[in-house]
Amino acid sequence: MIELLDVLPRVFFLHATDDATRRSFAELVMCRTYPKGNILFHAGDPCHAVYVIISGRMKLAVAAEDGREFALEMFGPGDVCGLIASLDGGPHNGTAITMSNCRIGVVPKERFQACITERPLLQNTILAALARMLRQVYER
Repeated sequence: MIELLDVLPRVFFLHATDDATRRSFAELVMCRTYPKGNILFHAGDPCHAVYVIISGRMKLAVAAEDGREFALEMFGPGDVCGLIASLDGGPHNGTAITMSNCRIGVVPKERFQACITERPLLQNTILAALARMLRQVYER
């Protein structure tokens, strides 16, 4: 639990919150260890959880028809994976693969949704971050 509490201030929607809010969020998390090369979910799978990287590296990748793999995003400590699918109820956009031994906080989707529903500041922070990401895509 201590390593989780150490990384939560790095999570984009928790860094501006107080210790009590981070501790409350930590109570929702189940910490698990995954070996290198482990697949947490595949592209197209339904979302069951949000993943907070505590230690290690993970990537979100998609496979092309010719078998080549393209990394959509790389994650490290303090990053969150599975957020979009948890918010819109759709399937995961890519396959999540651990690039090293990882310690990951797993937050069941229902718990995550209840948490942000109860805390409008977290909702607003997440929406603002998604809007920034969308603007960056438009600019490209």
